[in-house]
Amino acid sequence: MRRAGRGRRRPDPSPSLSYDEVAALATDLTGRTITRTTVPDDQFREQLVCQGVPSEVADQLLGIFAAGRAGEFATVDPTLASLLGREPLTLGTVLREQLSAG
Repeated sequence: MRRAGRGRRRPDPSPSLSYDEVAALATDLTGRTITRTTVPDDQFREQLVCQGVPSEVADQLLGIFAAGRAGEFATVDPTLASLLGREPLTLGTVLREQLSAG
């Protein structure tokens, strides 16, 4: 069993993907090099605000990114599979379907 946030325990959830893993998957599927690029939080916030994003929204986005870096989204909850009545599609499956349809 893996430990999830706030003291809850979940049985062997599916692994989540990091942004680097998503870039590698997209590279494999498209044959083009796709990389992940990051910038410091203050630079990202400044870019958003300069493009007209309200500062409160920029701060909310930074909060989401900080939570991701802290591992808050690292566990995949099995509830989705229960609600669907099947395992959810993987990102690889969805990307393959979309690329073949386009």
